[in-house]
Amino acid sequence: MRIAKNKTSFLSNIFSDVVLSRDGSEISVRCPDCGKPGKSKMCIIIESDVYHCWVCDLKGRGLTKLIKKVDASKVSEYLSDYRSFKKIENNLEELETRIELPEDFCMLVNGKKQDPDWRSITRYALNRGFTKKTLWSFRAGYSKSFEWRRRLIIPSFDLEGNLNYLTGRSIDPENTFRYKNESAPRNTVIFNEMDIDFSKPLLLAEGPLDLVKVPMNKTCLLGSTLSEDSYLFQRIVENQTPVILILDDDAKIKALKIADSLYRYSIPVAINFPEKDTDLNDMNIEDIEHLISSAQQYNYNTKLKLKLGSYKL
Repeated sequence: MRIAKNKTSFLSNIFSDVVLSRDGSEISVRCPDCGKPGKSKMCIIIESDVYHCWVCDLKGRGLTKLIKKVDASKVSEYLSDYRSFKKIENNLEELETRIELPEDFCMLVNGKKQDPDWRSITRYALNRGFTKKTLWSFRAGYSKSFEWRRRLIIPSFDLEGNLNYLTGRSIDPENTFRYKNESAPRNTVIFNEMDIDFSKPLLLAEGPLDLVKVPMNKTCLLGSTLSEDSYLFQRIVENQTPVILILDDDAKIKALKIADSLYRYSIPVAINFPEKDTDLNDMNIEDIEHLISSAQQYNYNTKLKLKLGSYKL
């Protein structure tokens, strides 16, 4: 309770015309964008940092940009002591997730050419669209340990360079156990967060291999859903990052749900789908670039037409 009171006091010293709700869970303040003196039309929920102006419809989650508009000198204090996203980061640190690379993990670019496993895995990686440059950037590797042998291993690292996800794709068609994955809790993981620039448009795909040929700022969902309480969703909303959403054709309903969730937080979302039974990794770079450039903006009209059944992507 003391933390909540301190945060309320902190925000009250930044924003103007502050009105505290009866239960203390939210405050109403003058909107930094459209507000006039004496008009407390923006609501901020203290615990989650969700905000919404009932006049100009400015809304989102994470107060960094709002605070910058009023008093930029307070941003660092907010980020270190009060932002709601810190809860997820702290939970991630507290979880005893034992994700480790195999002891003999070796990047493919540094492998031994006389090793038959290296030759087979490298051939498979090249056939999946990797180049020497992308083998480096994805830090793709291999291992001869029993559980990881004959798998293309792709690790993921968080903002601090800590391993947060590890996947191994079997190169043998007869192996029905195609993927071996190790992960921190999925809602706390951003695939290769250390490589992402949230100030630039961000492409979201389903899995790591979908990103291999994508020529822009990118990450993946490690699936086909994105919940509002996930760390990735919160980072996007906090930074107001424009999103280009490209999921497989059979995930259209899930993709539209994601687009709608982001749109409700005023995130620009463009959406597109590869042809049926095709994923990004099957396409050449030119076709991927066309898919990106022809992505259609998701907005209220799109949503309405989809509900009426008069619009197709």
